[in-house]
Amino acid sequence: MVSKKFDVAAIAERYGFQAKVLDEKTEVYAEDESGKTVLWFYYNEPDDTFYGSDTACLRTSRPDLTADDLLSMFSELGTQMRFFASPEDWQGTAGVRDAEADLRYTDMRKYTVAHSETLRELCIRNGWFTSGTSRQFEKLFFANSHGWPLDSIALIIWLCTEDVTIDETRDALLEAAEDAERRRDEEV
Repeated sequence: MVSKKFDVAAIAERYGFQAKVLDEKTEVYAEDESGKTVLWFYYNEPDDTFYGSDTACLRTSRPDLTADDLLSMFSELGTQMRFFASPEDWQGTAGVRDAEADLRYTDMRKYTVAHSETLRELCIRNGWFTSGTSRQFEKLFFANSHGWPLDSIALIIWLCTEDVTIDETRDALLEAAEDAERRRDEEV
């Protein structure tokens, strides 16, 4: 089986970014505002997590990159674009005046729960998904890892759980997503 770090490199390169595979991680590079090639983000294989920031300046360094390209790339990578594309980059790439008014950006930016393990722990801690099948559980994680809106994830959980309201589910998911974003901001 090929290591995911090689998949990450192949995906990044297919979208025109430089990638370097190291022992336990894959680094992806892009240009900053000065035109200098910088580390944009990296995939850390031991904890199956992406780290980085929105330091790339895609709107000027990659005018060939479309909004659909960017969404597709991060979907293929299995991580959230919101951590690696600033609102300004999204506006320039997508050709919109306000990233926060564009559902393609805000849905990815605001309504996704953290890593699958965090979502799994949340389900166990809250006694969620006790009426769901293994296949439905897999679909929940697919929705989470592909940036589905938080309301959709809450609905999936609610449908497969007894004695919980959709509002309670949504509130707990929102709190978990905000905690994960705070922790990620502290790491970067």
